[in-house]
Amino acid sequence: MIKMKWYFSVPIFLILIVDQSMKVQQEYLKRKDKKDPSLKKIETVRNYFNPLICVLAIVGFSFYAIRQKNEFGKNFSWIKLLFHSTCKTK
Repeated sequence: MIKMKWYFSVPIFLILIVDQSMKVQQEYLKRKDKKDPSLKKIETVRNYFNPLICVLAIVGFSFYAIRQKNEFGKNFSWIKLLFHSTCKTK
């Protein structure tokens, strides 16, 4: 989430919070009543979260990488992008 803009990171973070909240609710309902009809709905919704998070992360990182490549031009390095955390000094 560090190598992407906030408008990709925040939705990922919010989806993770919702997913974990739904997981807690799902576990509670399983203990209380294994035949609760909302269990299937919760499971269905949660099954969409992982692919959505992956897509947002890939798209967010891609946008960030393109921005960095445009900014640094010939000095752009995938190694530095992926493995260094230093800030640019002006």
